[in-house]
Amino acid sequence: MYVSLTPAVQFLTKNQDKMTSNMKRMHLQLAGVLVLVACSSCADRSVSTDPAESTFTDNLPLKKMEKQGVSEGGAANRAAILQQRAKLLLDNGHTEEAIHVLVELLKTDPKNADAHTDLGLAYQSMGRLDEAGAQHRTVLELHPDNADAHNNLGIVFVLQQKPEEAIQQFQLAIESDPKDPRAHDNIGMVLQEKGRFEEALAYHKKALNIDANYAQAHQRLGNALRELGRLDEALAHCREALRIKPDNKTVHRELGIILAELGHMEEAKPHLTQGLPEVAVNFTLGQALLKQKHYEAALPYYSEVLRIKPKHAKTHRSLATALAALGRFDEAVTHDQEALQLEPNDAQAHVDLATNLERLARYREAVTHWKRALELVPDNMGTMNNLAWLLATCPDDQCRDGKEAVRLAEAASRLTQQKNAFVLGTLAASNAEVGNFKEAVTWQKKAIELIPQDQKDNFHRRLELYEAGKPFRQDAKSN
Repeated sequence: MYVSLTPAVQFLTKNQDKMTSNMKRMHLQLAGVLVLVACSSCADRSVSTDPAESTFTDNLPLKKMEKQGVSEGGAANRAAILQQRAKLLLDNGHTEEAIHVLVELLKTDPKNADAHTDLGLAYQSMGRLDEAGAQHRTVLELHPDNADAHNNLGIVFVLQQKPEEAIQQFQLAIESDPKDPRAHDNIGMVLQEKGRFEEALAYHKKALNIDANYAQAHQRLGNALRELGRLDEALAHCREALRIKPDNKTVHRELGIILAELGHMEEAKPHLTQGLPEVAVNFTLGQALLKQKHYEAALPYYSEVLRIKPKHAKTHRSLATALAALGRFDEAVTHDQEALQLEPNDAQAHVDLATNLERLARYREAVTHWKRALELVPDNMGTMNNLAWLLATCPDDQCRDGKEAVRLAEAASRLTQQKNAFVLGTLAASNAEVGNFKEAVTWQKKAIELIPQDQKDNFHRRLELYEAGKPFRQDAKSN
């Protein structure tokens, strides 16, 4: 077996008469994620030294090839036989043997664009992305306006986590063929991966203007609308996608998620079970309830996940979030700690644990985890600000470190261009902690200018302290 990472983009195959392999017909429809696709391969089979006699096609007589337009004899006919063998291998999932055949074919016919495309897609499915990109570039050298090649190269860039380069290739595909909906849809998918959901809508809608029955565009548009909280519109597009592709598991899954977020749990379950295993179904339902702030209702779903899969780190984290929202901080800390044992370099897990430790007045432990989170993601403004605030205002004298608080608050202020009221409030408190009350007053006044009206009272009370030459201290917290 080999396992390939396949992005939520599809290979563009406009010329189906020229591009007959299953790879080129592949439609990958899951928006916003990467999918593990397990495929059978010939890794454990011997590969003939003569690609024209590869093991999978040993028993295919040349007369069968002749019926497909290939006859025996001559270098040109040998090249045609190799191409037919490669397509048969690709169609049946024998990717490694197909690569061997295609490499030999291109020695005979180096300008065969279809063979370069097939080889690029084969490399792509094996995760050999640099080699895949090279093949797609070769196609573009031969045919600069080939929209399929631009799109396929864009997919390689998506897999390499180069979104800007991917978008550029998809745009070139559109320039080459404005009427093809798939590149429009793929740009929308990349924008969704970057969290730019509003922008993504326009590209998915453009794809649907070109082809109203394009199921993947409906599904991805539904996904973007869901992320924006426009659940009724999302539901309509996913139902339309399901009408077009009633057996598509990805569409069922997305529809199930939307129904769950709308609170229709019983209707959601049968759709989710078509696209997800039992653990994922329960986790998804728990996440939907968590998003709706139905914390108590989410607990049994998370518990069921952990019954089946006790070492599911994300479930421990989500369960901790729900428990903390219910004020059950000791239990939340237990699950945060479980999550960190499983994924010790998860910065957000350290943030979650630090937050809940603070709620239990376990300040020294909290400082340790805030610092570790910042080590893992050094430029995270929120982590900088929260650590600086605790170091400046902690009721435990042993935890405070005014100089470090000032350093962190200044860094966070630079990142936010001095336009975040809470960061400026932290900078003011940090300066007050080291006795720089004039600076503290200046920054607190700037924070008050930015803070919403309903929160100004707390900021004014702190300003009065600084004007009186006193630092601010948090009240000691307990469960």
